[in-house]
Amino acid sequence: MHDARRRAREAELDARVEIAIEAWRELGPEGTGRAPEDELDSGFLDRLMAAEAARVNPRAVNLPVDVPAISAVPVTPRRGRWAGLALAAAALVAAIAVGSSPWSPPEDELAPIADATAIVVPSASGASGGGTAVAGGLDVPELEAEGTPGQPVPDDLGARIEAHIADYGRNYGPAFKFHGVVLVARGGRVLYERGFGSADAETGAPNTSTTRFRLGLLTEPFTALAVLQLHDRDLLQLDRTIDHYLPELPHGNQITVRDLLSHRSGIPNYTDDPYFHRWKSQYHNTDAMLERIGKLPLEFSPGSATSPSNSNYYLLGAIIERITGRSYGEYMRVNVFEPAGMTQSGFGDAWETGEQARGNVWNEEEILEPPGPIDMSTFGAAGGLVSSPADLVTWDRALRSGTLVSPESLDEMSTPTDDGYGFGWLVTRAYGQPLLSFPGAIDGYSGSVLRFLDDDTLVVVLANTEVVPGAQVAQDVAMMVYGDEPPKRNEPAEVSIAPGTFSKYVGTYGISAQTRETYADAVPAERFDLLATVHVEKEGDRLYFDVPGYSRTWMHPMGRNRFFFKDHTGNKVSFEIGAHNRATRMVVHYQGARFVLERKGRR
Repeated sequence: MHDARRRAREAELDARVEIAIEAWRELGPEGTGRAPEDELDSGFLDRLMAAEAARVNPRAVNLPVDVPAISAVPVTPRRGRWAGLALAAAALVAAIAVGSSPWSPPEDELAPIADATAIVVPSASGASGGGTAVAGGLDVPELEAEGTPGQPVPDDLGARIEAHIADYGRNYGPAFKFHGVVLVARGGRVLYERGFGSADAETGAPNTSTTRFRLGLLTEPFTALAVLQLHDRDLLQLDRTIDHYLPELPHGNQITVRDLLSHRSGIPNYTDDPYFHRWKSQYHNTDAMLERIGKLPLEFSPGSATSPSNSNYYLLGAIIERITGRSYGEYMRVNVFEPAGMTQSGFGDAWETGEQARGNVWNEEEILEPPGPIDMSTFGAAGGLVSSPADLVTWDRALRSGTLVSPESLDEMSTPTDDGYGFGWLVTRAYGQPLLSFPGAIDGYSGSVLRFLDDDTLVVVLANTEVVPGAQVAQDVAMMVYGDEPPKRNEPAEVSIAPGTFSKYVGTYGISAQTRETYADAVPAERFDLLATVHVEKEGDRLYFDVPGYSRTWMHPMGRNRFFFKDHTGNKVSFEIGAHNRATRMVVHYQGARFVLERKGRR
């Protein structure tokens, strides 16, 4: 416990040192404003930036939280999804997210599991383009976290959780408060549950443990469970190629059901279609979606790599329908929800009941608003379910009791590939035991479920906001359950700067050749192309970071020549000033990465 606190203090100190070092760099030799690159040990800076990254991603629970999820535009569905790397690729323009999702159009969508190196563009919605996503090519180490299975839950757990959540929005404002539900259970007994904020901004209805939320990516574990039920009944073979079930799908004779379950099919993510934001609000039957997915060329030979894609789980839903003759939603009702005793779960939105929370995104003015319309038919078995925190406790009990699937199939679900991916779950270790976890993200919603297997502990966070990453909240709560102290929320305070000084930053910038070369192995060239032209614009008393065609984000001053973005990625920008008091380049800082954009045109 003491070691954990010491490490937390050290991480805080490292972060402060990084800020101080960055400020020193901006001063440059003899106050020229030019960064003294040759006087600084780049390795030292990298270590400092790594310390900052560690603050964002707690060591105790290894769940990708900033990965965008099911998203709608050329990046990972905000699984998602969702803005960091793009801002990081400015600095780097998913959520994490893992998702929420990353450079998406004005609307936020369900983001697909995103690639770990995806560039995230800061978006007006504050998410990385679509929710919380999961990284492709997962590198999931075994964690040496404090604590052991079954250790007593702290007596003051509720007070600690509430103090931690109250910290959201302390500097950023009311749009960045947490709206959702936190629930902790052990052995089926609920130890803590509380709703925060409102389920409906117009009526003021509160969030409760029986409030329904869109699950988004969290639909995947349910779909995997349904597939394994069919396997238990000898109606489906995991290693059979999917042309047996979907004969019209191109390449179906090369892809197995197991490939779909473990995201190793090579089929691209259909929600990455550049026009997805235009047709996601339209009803699509299964045949129409199969036609769209069937037109996508394979990205790699099936079974040879892992690349999370919403297409995989949509196709699993289509297979369920072909085998059973029922719609996916009907199958889930009869074979999963009713046997488990889940009364607040179903396929598609349930507005008519008045029990479903209204989702929230944030706009260019940093004000909460509803997400754009979607039709859940376009997400199907990849993200179309709705449930409540209370029902997820019921589901967890049914899984552990063997009510829904055989013990052998449960073992299959929790056995990871080399990339750390089980069937519908991320499989890691934390606090001396196996951990099954997965983020939830879709337009207007985020969340996560963490299932600690040995001591039967469950952490559920469902939120009707993309602004606060529910997966991060879940990680922090899990740390508190096991007596750890999560990193303090990092919300820089905005400082007052005379708008008249903004003119030195205004201009057009582009990613430098050196940055492209430095990160060539980690970031695909086409992702960097997004940052080939970036505008810094002044509007009234504000400065905006504009990635044409993707996002326009308010830049908030935090010190001399330094700005931050109010998204959950922790992106920051610093400018280097040259002759005539004009910025010559800007540096985007994204966790451990540093991306240089040179000014274009006359300096």
